[in-house]
Amino acid sequence: MDEPHDAEQDVDREVGSRFVWVEDEVTITSTARSIQKRKGRVDAEVVAAVVPLLSHERRVFHSEADFQFALGMAVREETGARVRLEVAVKPGVHLDMMVTDSQTGAQTAVELKYLKAAWRGTVDDEQYQLPGHDARDLGGYDCLKDLRRNEDFVAVEQGRSALLVVLTNDPGYWSPPKNGGTTNAEDFRIHEGAVIEGVREWGPGAGPGTKSGGRAAPIELRGTYQPRWHDYSRLDGPRGLFRYTTLITRT
Repeated sequence: MDEPHDAEQDVDREVGSRFVWVEDEVTITSTARSIQKRKGRVDAEVVAAVVPLLSHERRVFHSEADFQFALGMAVREETGARVRLEVAVKPGVHLDMMVTDSQTGAQTAVELKYLKAAWRGTVDDEQYQLPGHDARDLGGYDCLKDLRRNEDFVAVEQGRSALLVVLTNDPGYWSPPKNGGTTNAEDFRIHEGAVIEGVREWGPGAGPGTKSGGRAAPIELRGTYQPRWHDYSRLDGPRGLFRYTTLITRT
């Protein structure tokens, strides 16, 4: 995100891992740790593997900042990496999260998007009231803008990686269009099976209001991305299904 929510937060603290659980009397262990052991370092693939683990601790979040902090804590506890939130990489530009391997010093940038449809409910004795966000065209643009920011990050230094995590309970993000028609935001779709690459720009009918707030410029991507969506949690009521995708950028 271009501007930080708060001052830089440190989630590097010593607490016991909560991310080993028992299901049908079989201990389920972290795939993140096995990937980390195989690769010998913490990188975007390892961080991505922490996301489904987090769903056993937190099935829903109040806000993107809540999601950001919870994931940062989970990554720290699961991998032992150093985690920092809202890290400035240049004036006016902040990464949501920087993960640094404690052994190798390898850095991973993590950008998060929590795109909410309206939902109300109680989870683990905690009440949630999520406001709706119906502007999928803007949400899609912002996701691709984060992808470009991640590409800029990894291009600076060999060995860096980056990750975009998108979590939503709005099926319009993960579902392909049914009517086969095109819209002015066609280039910014992130649904299952989409191929995201090259120059992405608004259609000719997009108005000034749509392009406001730093969203006017085309986005040129160096890599190719194909979102694969997975269930994150299932809660009661309409829009109770939350799904996520993780898009990895490497040098």
